[in-house]
Amino acid sequence: MASKRCVQNIIKLQRKLKLFNTIPRSTANFSCRNLNTTAAVVESSSEWKRKSNGHSSSSSLFRVAGITTALGLYMYHQNSTVEAKEDLQKDEQVMSRREQRFNQFASFEYYGQIVMSPQDFIESITENKPKLARRGKIRLTERDFNRIEGSTPRISSGSNTFFRDRHHDGVITYSEYIFLVTVLTKSNTGLQTALKMMDINGDRVISFEEFQQIVQMINKSASKSTRSRVEDEQDTVELTTTLMLHLFGKAGNDMVSFDRFFKFMDDLQSEVLELEFHEYSKSMRTISEIDFAKILLRNTMISESQYTEYLDRLKTRLEQIDHPKGITLEQFKAFHIFLSNLEDFVIAVQMTNAMNQTVDKELFTRAIKVTTGKDIDPHIVEVVFSLFDQDGDGKLSQNEFIGIMKDRLKRGFGKFPNTSGLAGFKHCLKKEMVK
Repeated sequence: MASKRCVQNIIKLQRKLKLFNTIPRSTANFSCRNLNTTAAVVESSSEWKRKSNGHSSSSSLFRVAGITTALGLYMYHQNSTVEAKEDLQKDEQVMSRREQRFNQFASFEYYGQIVMSPQDFIESITENKPKLARRGKIRLTERDFNRIEGSTPRISSGSNTFFRDRHHDGVITYSEYIFLVTVLTKSNTGLQTALKMMDINGDRVISFEEFQQIVQMINKSASKSTRSRVEDEQDTVELTTTLMLHLFGKAGNDMVSFDRFFKFMDDLQSEVLELEFHEYSKSMRTISEIDFAKILLRNTMISESQYTEYLDRLKTRLEQIDHPKGITLEQFKAFHIFLSNLEDFVIAVQMTNAMNQTVDKELFTRAIKVTTGKDIDPHIVEVVFSLFDQDGDGKLSQNEFIGIMKDRLKRGFGKFPNTSGLAGFKHCLKKEMVK
């Protein structure tokens, strides 16, 4: 196909040589951004050769050489340009994923600035698409903000139903959205360490200004270009947001202790997990092992066929159990405590399993105990191994399991691999080698 295009380009250039007699050399742009410019280079070269009284055969040879050289320059530049564009598009795709999801789920707008309600935020985390179609953004008024200010509870009354209770009576900006997503997708230990590092005077409290610094730091780390497209291009106005009211009061003068702030983070994670659990429990005490697997595999980068393969394998192995126990909410939350400490788990496994790429149940259980300080229910271990143990030898492929769990932890906000070109080939090769 590429050879055919090259031939077509050469034919076009030859036709141009016949149509034009003289083109000033000054018109030749050697950056070769398009075929017209390339033709101009060749035509100028041929015209110069003709005026030098060269023979027709020499002129033809020179013309072919000119075409070859110019086409080579053109193709080199085009390939470089395409690669650069692909890299840029890849970066923009990664950096805009949060922005796209924010805009997709946000239902409000205030003086040109797009904002979310607490309900919008919850849906963006637990749903693949908004429950109600967003035909346009609802414009908020000063009366709406007055109502929000009056109904937002203080952090002293905080609970793991805070966002659900607020429903659409609240405002979350894009910067705050990135902060909340980070709380859900990053290790609590890492976030707590970052907060302690910022506590220069050691008073273990957070002011509104310090909170703003944390939010800005997280946004800068997440993506400079995304932030610029979402907020810098909007006519950003200062808003008294729900988080500001909840944490620091209407005037923003209140201080929040580390303990209360960490509890706020825990409550947020607990609330999202409860919503995910109740989506499948249908008011029952447990969810099925299959539903548990569906939640684990949600928003991961496995293909549809792999997704089906995992679930079919679990179904087959569950059929050998007379009475599946199901998964309780407490077991579900405990497993996600392990996920929030996944990096520590990886280190623990690698240090005790340096020469082996597989993990058995004993090592799996022990590593979770070391990294979380809590025992994991044996039934959860059985379900996880039934789901991820491909050949039934009682061992997990460390690379595959950790990769999927990292995807789960990121909740669809991670970086998707480039599956085209050389980068895609390398990704596929690496994936096959670790199977």
